[in-house]
Amino acid sequence: MSPLQASIQESSGHTIPTSYLGWQRHESFDADEQALLLRGWEQCYDQISPGAHCGVTVNAYLDDLQLFREFSSTALRQRGRAPSRTHTLAIRIDDGGDARFRGSTLTPHSLLNMGEDVELDLRTSRSFEAFGLTVCPDALRRHAEAVEGRYLIDLLDRRDVIPLASTLAEELRLFLASVFEHLESHHSMLAHENARRILHAEVLDRVFAVLRSTEAEAVGQSTAQHRARIVARAEEFVLSRPFESVTVADLCFHVGTSRRRLQYAFQEVMGTSPNRYLRAIRLCRVRRELKVGGTSVPSIQDTAARWGFWHLGHFSLDYKRMFAERPSDTVRGAVAANSRRRCLAGRNVPETSHCLARPLARAAMFADFG
Repeated sequence: MSPLQASIQESSGHTIPTSYLGWQRHESFDADEQALLLRGWEQCYDQISPGAHCGVTVNAYLDDLQLFREFSSTALRQRGRAPSRTHTLAIRIDDGGDARFRGSTLTPHSLLNMGEDVELDLRTSRSFEAFGLTVCPDALRRHAEAVEGRYLIDLLDRRDVIPLASTLAEELRLFLASVFEHLESHHSMLAHENARRILHAEVLDRVFAVLRSTEAEAVGQSTAQHRARIVARAEEFVLSRPFESVTVADLCFHVGTSRRRLQYAFQEVMGTSPNRYLRAIRLCRVRRELKVGGTSVPSIQDTAARWGFWHLGHFSLDYKRMFAERPSDTVRGAVAANSRRRCLAGRNVPETSHCLARPLARAAMFADFG
């Protein structure tokens, strides 16, 4: 059980069923009813504008991170508390009437920042909609310190509402919208630990990328030799874990550098970004599993999810760009090759060696997947 799950269970006083830990979507037609839909939260919603109330609450759980999307047609006065020992961030989706968090104006170009043990005090507008995430502070600090540097987590200790550049706020909204849109029809992916882990890292990466825009980051100059050592240590770490989906946060923590310096090092030494490098490694490992599936046809979705590919559409495009064939083509080729081997073995005929794929140049392997 993750720390967030324990906090939710402790707050609610109930054992959390397994189905609850993945994906939930609820509609409500009463403000009091909607207040109960964020499990583990202690909330009271008072409707403060006239009209029939309609609300939608969607939850996705990634172990110690809870993603949620909430819509309410009427203006609400929301009070209460998040699960104990958690930190909550939220960004508006709607174009925005007047909304206030702890007295500060919450615009579509700002981030609601509710720290550990801070009380919820939010007045929404009509047709208010927001994306949010609730995460254990330890996970937030580990990610900030390993990937971004200590100063970013300090930003979260100072302000209830953090102003954002409009373009970056929109990028964060579009990213979270794509996550919820995909999980709406593919939430079974959340049953796979690596899929949850990769999505967890991507969400925190996006949040801290937005926070980076609020203050200048001093980036130290590294020599070519130092950058080469950074990449060598990162590669050694990845290759020593052939059955794990390594994230950029893992690399930063292991190497002992910031995300920005890791990015510079990989760009200079490898000609690609750490994310593209790791994606290429994971694609290769998916391909190996599909090719050695034996006599059975492996589930492409399950194999991809085991290696952290939570979005099947993106995975299929990346796979085809990487290997010039679809995952299903790889499976069919492996099944045909196995049948041919069994046939030749039964006839006691030596098998002719075939080149199954042309060697890929290193630059091509790490090409931009778009």
